[in-house]
Amino acid sequence: MRQDMSSTAADISPGPLPRPSVASNPDIAQQPGTKPAAASVPEDIQSYEELLAGERAARRQAETAARARDEFLAIVSHELRAPLNGIQSWAHVLESQVDGSAGNALVQRALKGIRTGIGQQVRLIEDLLDVTRMMSGKLRLVIQPVALLPVLHAAVESLRSAAAEKHISVVTHHEVSNEQIEGDADRLQQIFWNLLSNGIKFSAEGGNVAVHTAVGDGEVTIRVVDDGAGIAPEFLPHLFDRFSQEDTSSTRRQSGLGLGLFLVRHLTELHGGRASARSDGLGRGSEFSVILPLRKDSAPTLLQRDRDASLPSLEGLKVMVIDDQLEARESLGTLLGSAGANVVAPSSARAAFDWLAAAEITEMPDVLVCDIAMPGEDGYTVLRKLRAWKTPEGKQPLKHMPALAVTAFSQREDRMRALTAGFQMHMAKPIAPDELIVVIAMMSDRGDSM
Repeated sequence: MRQDMSSTAADISPGPLPRPSVASNPDIAQQPGTKPAAASVPEDIQSYEELLAGERAARRQAETAARARDEFLAIVSHELRAPLNGIQSWAHVLESQVDGSAGNALVQRALKGIRTGIGQQVRLIEDLLDVTRMMSGKLRLVIQPVALLPVLHAAVESLRSAAAEKHISVVTHHEVSNEQIEGDADRLQQIFWNLLSNGIKFSAEGGNVAVHTAVGDGEVTIRVVDDGAGIAPEFLPHLFDRFSQEDTSSTRRQSGLGLGLFLVRHLTELHGGRASARSDGLGRGSEFSVILPLRKDSAPTLLQRDRDASLPSLEGLKVMVIDDQLEARESLGTLLGSAGANVVAPSSARAAFDWLAAAEITEMPDVLVCDIAMPGEDGYTVLRKLRAWKTPEGKQPLKHMPALAVTAFSQREDRMRALTAGFQMHMAKPIAPDELIVVIAMMSDRGDSM
């Protein structure tokens, strides 16, 4: 071997390597009455393999449990949403039949209570599903440029009636105009809605809630300030925790699951922002702040349709509604019929094909509204068969028929599956009646006249 630690082929001996002597090495010398160290190697390998097999079994068990949980929540969501859809549709029908006379004041109040109850139930279902998606890492955002002011305005207006019931004043002070952020518009509105709802909920009769926005250092700050119940100092660090509630007694004054502020923090962080809260103590109000990064290159955005604009007419439009539940068929049929549509509502694919076989070519539906979860054949199969259906003359009048999936399966992957299967739109139950009418009009090219 050379002095510089380099070597040549001649330096390397081709002979066998020397075997270490156990007796000459005190570190590995065999002790009296013990086995050689090498004998424990198979036992170590066996122990490692057992640990590895146990870890794999535990992982499979955890994955199975996670799938079972997701499937259970999807079924629960479906079973809770489906009846709410019928209740909401019938409430809309009743509302359209009630005039503004004093004798109908009680009926109008009852219908308003029904709508409020439906909204609260839907919100609870959505919050539970969102938290589950967050915990499993399945919550996805549809990121695009979003104008902040219209989203804030929509959140405020959606809670005006709730504030009016408690005679609470809601005022806004905006220092933003056309600023945009990169985000999911629906999730951003969810953030603002939760903050405003929280302020209204914990404010006393005749209280005040204010919404402030300000821009600085490439960020926008949204503050929701109320003069309500306030927050105890010891509870502030736990305010954004999951299922966190300051009062959990059976006599608590405010209902809810304690998920709203947890969702606010998590959704804000998913948008690259941060959420915080402060209060001077119980009875001294509170202030919640959300800070979000602004989009560097803001561009003008399209104005949303006026919420008070009149609904389009479906006069003469032929709509086929397929749903296995009688309540859903009757309520949707009545709702769409009140907008002028001619509705046929079979309960299954077989019933639909029986009707088609007896119908004239001029009676073919212009739009399909189809449930997804049905016994026998689901909505995906029904749509595929309808599109392929031929008349005795060999024509395919339904090949390009617009189709709307109306389902209680509301997760983002459900929507993607419906669109991939050929549906043009996907709407989750319970559906806002006005929105359903607008969507059907747009699908039939009647939305251009709105």
